[in-house]
Amino acid sequence: MKYVVALFVVVIVFSVGALQAQTTATTPAQQRKPVPVAASPATNPSSSDGSVIAPPTTGDFQDVWTHASETSAVIYWMTPVPAGSTVQYGLDDKYGMKSEEKGKNHVNDQPYYTHFHRLIGLQPDKTYHFRMIYTGPDGKEIVSKDGTFATKKSAAIRIPGDLKGTPYVLDKPGDYILTEDLKVGGTGIRITKKINLDLDGHTITYNEDSITPAKTGKFDEYLDSTCFGIEVTRTASGSKIFNGRVVQGKGNGPSQVHGLGFNPIAIRGAKDMEIAGVEATYQGDSMKGFMLRGGAAHVHNCVLEDKGNIVMNRHMIKMVLEAAGTDVHNNLIKRYRQAGVYGGNGGNIYRNEMYGAPAGNNHCGVMVYKGSDIQIRDNYVFSRTNDAPEINREEYKGEIAGGGIYTVSGCKNIKIYRNKIHLVAENMDQMSGVRVTWGG
Repeated sequence: MKYVVALFVVVIVFSVGALQAQTTATTPAQQRKPVPVAASPATNPSSSDGSVIAPPTTGDFQDVWTHASETSAVIYWMTPVPAGSTVQYGLDDKYGMKSEEKGKNHVNDQPYYTHFHRLIGLQPDKTYHFRMIYTGPDGKEIVSKDGTFATKKSAAIRIPGDLKGTPYVLDKPGDYILTEDLKVGGTGIRITKKINLDLDGHTITYNEDSITPAKTGKFDEYLDSTCFGIEVTRTASGSKIFNGRVVQGKGNGPSQVHGLGFNPIAIRGAKDMEIAGVEATYQGDSMKGFMLRGGAAHVHNCVLEDKGNIVMNRHMIKMVLEAAGTDVHNNLIKRYRQAGVYGGNGGNIYRNEMYGAPAGNNHCGVMVYKGSDIQIRDNYVFSRTNDAPEINREEYKGEIAGGGIYTVSGCKNIKIYRNKIHLVAENMDQMSGVRVTWGG
């Protein structure tokens, strides 16, 4: 079977009837000496009206972000080339410990541009030294200068020690910390008040039991009969979740046609959320990743993997992440079945890396539907459509249409620039690097 590969590196800026495009080229890293560590949020801000285009990120160690908990820490950065990486760390600049090297992506068997290392088994109230190391395609090892982070013993409410579960209900404002892995039949944690939740590098495995959801057309009634890794109610606006893993268990509950139910994180009406340093894995049929139903969350520096293959109704997009009036940036999506990030009004989507194994039509890395005032920039989108399972391809006789970035149905003031799109397909006629459709 013959496959076709298409690579797009494009700058496209459009707004209400105006369209401009410019093709650019990627360049390899030039700096070959140790570079300073600057740990800070990766914002690259632009003006609120979208009139200023953010400059490209440069350097060997880009968008460095760290988060330290009591006994664990996350070290995140991006590189200008796909690369293997590790972090050396310890109580002094002799280090003595190092993190595991990460694997390769499924599209072109290359390492990632995104580097996410979770360091566990740390001592509280200690200052740790670390340095980041990566090896690019040319075989040269690039080493950062020494950096530090500090773990701190917290006065937070302990989970499970101070609470009864399951689910563990966080119903008093304040700080909470997870002190051990959880494995539960249904929902792991339910948040009902504004809180800060630090998972401290631990794993919540939810949906271990087989659960049959209610047969009802009422969304909330249906959702109440399912379960989630972490559920956030509308009374918990402003909550923050950091540094841990959420994994769907062997119960393998399916979502309904809109992708709702059994999601790793479900935000049911809460606004002004922040989720960072979180890994999530799920596989239930027709499922979204982080579910936003009437809610909004700033999601950054996370790693997600959708292992599912079933898409019920190709028009109800099954995305991994949503940008609903908030920024979604610096996330690694190791696999998506239909869409990586779905954009809403005013939510900027940038510096994400995503890999598709589409299981249905209308697949893409980024989709905006009826959205306005959004920047989609500096993302990496890789998709290999021939990975789609045959059971879901019969309707289309082996043809699955999709691409890199879609804008659909009356979008306004959408700016798309400096995105790298790599597509592999049996028939490239069914693929688009950037697609503007239905008045998009």
